Amino acid sequence: AERYQTSLELAKKLDAISDVKKIAVVNGEKGLADAVSVGAPAAQNNMPVILADSKNGTAVADKFIKDAGITQSYVVGGESSISEAVKNKLPNSTRLGGTDRNDTNAKVIKEFYKKTDLKNAYVTKDGMNKQDQLIDALAVGVLGAKNQSPVVLVGKNLSASQKSLVNSKSFDKITKVGGNGNETAFNEMKSLQEVKTVEAKTISELKSAIDKATANDVINFKPTSEVKEAFTIQTDKAVTVNLNGTYTKTV
Repeated sequence: AERYQTSLELAKKLDAISDVKKIAVVNGEKGLADAVSVGAPAAQNNMPVILADSKNGTAVADKFIKDAGITQSYVVGGESSISEAVKNKLPNSTRLGGTDRNDTNAKVIKEFYKKTDLKNAYVTKDGMNKQDQLIDALAVGVLGAKNQSPVVLVGKNLSASQKSLVNSKSFDKITKVGGNGNETAFNEMKSLQEVKTVEAKTISELKSAIDKATANDVINFKPTSEVKEAFTIQTDKAVTVNLNGTYTKTV
């Protein structure tokens, strides 16, 4: 019970220093990975992390949540960590939960880091092999908050949702934190962020290039003749597309 009370006391202290309007809620027993996922954005957004109990939910903190006038709640983790019943009692609640801790981490980053260009990505082990490996993510969270840069919890490889996320961002640096064990995922991230230049001469080549592109790629569309058909290009990847030539219809 002490950890739940401690999280509440910290929330009260934070509220006394700077008016708290948002909270993050994680499972107090098995939500350590989720807590370190949201640690940096919580610090950036003046958002205390409230621990929820499997039986009683946020009961310990309910009075604080009401008295502080909380207007936004983020429930971090899937329904096996925090039930829909607990989530639905919280003010204006949004669930950031995936199929596993890596997917949840990707959802947290997507929610709190809207900019395409970010200073850094701190790559840490996800604690699946040994829970104490999460200490690296905890340690670097303060630096992440200071630089408004995410902590990426990885296993041996990047998950599909993490690859998609990394492709949608452009990081000035990628920093591996802690000892060995996550080199493959770290190298995958670096590879996805490498700048490559691709040339396309037809609309189908252009669309194919965008489909295959990874973050920071530059795609130069240089049609060999006037483009007389309208076309649409759409992507959430952090790529640059340069359109050359003459177009007689809408692009």
